[in-house]
Amino acid sequence: MKIRMILSAALLLAALPLCAQQTRKTIYVAPTVVSPALTDSPALERVRVALTGELAARLSATRRFELVDRSVAYEAAADAERGLTDVGAVETRGAEHNRLTGAENVLVPEITAWHDASASQDGLVRRAVTVTLQTRIVDTTTGGILDTVSVTKSVVQAADAVNAASLETLSERIAADAAADSVSRLTLSLFPASVIDVDGTTVTVNRGAGFFEVGMIVTVFSKSRTVVDPESGESFRIKGSPSGKARITYVENAFSQGELLDGAKAVVGSGIAPDAPVQR
Repeated sequence: MKIRMILSAALLLAALPLCAQQTRKTIYVAPTVVSPALTDSPALERVRVALTGELAARLSATRRFELVDRSVAYEAAADAERGLTDVGAVETRGAEHNRLTGAENVLVPEITAWHDASASQDGLVRRAVTVTLQTRIVDTTTGGILDTVSVTKSVVQAADAVNAASLETLSERIAADAAADSVSRLTLSLFPASVIDVDGTTVTVNRGAGFFEVGMIVTVFSKSRTVVDPESGESFRIKGSPSGKARITYVENAFSQGELLDGAKAVVGSGIAPDAPVQR
């Protein structure tokens, strides 16, 4: 009996990586582009380059995506040479002209707003940087946009003349912040969080660090439903209706817990979506 239990556990553990791999979505991260309305600068270029790397790294870290390398992403050499630097290329060219080998989705990032200002006062140099990053996930089979997220991040730092060079790191810092927020919101859109346990007014959610933070307000939805189109026979999974709010109170790597607010109702299987920024 003990041997059978050990064998069963071993088989289960061996199957876990395969199951995880099967739920991953393949994705190609296109190079970040800058809106034509913005004025180029060395700092903006550093942010642009850093964003592409940060987005790829953070998508990979979610373990929900398998990144496709640029060298194998395209079916046609002409596509490989052109790349996806044109933000509108994926939508306008149509699915037949931009199928990505092995990639179900492509992430198209664009910097749509940028502000970088420095001022000196009382022996200190103060630098304020703000960036707005818009990211779109496109289905490479249909050419349709699955989701669009726009995040704005600001960083302010002051340093004396001796340490003024440290202000150059703000470009990388703001790129990391914008990428983290974008990936978190996009991942929750493609892999919706759900309630896995209810204990009174405490709910446990199957997403943790990187998706939720303590203090975050979330919307609770009734269970999603699958409906079938009687004409085509095609099935659709639709999100349930809002049933209240909850505040995230505890976060681990693999799960989070929250308290239901104002009589909100939740059952196992209820959906969870971010509703408001963390209140500090």
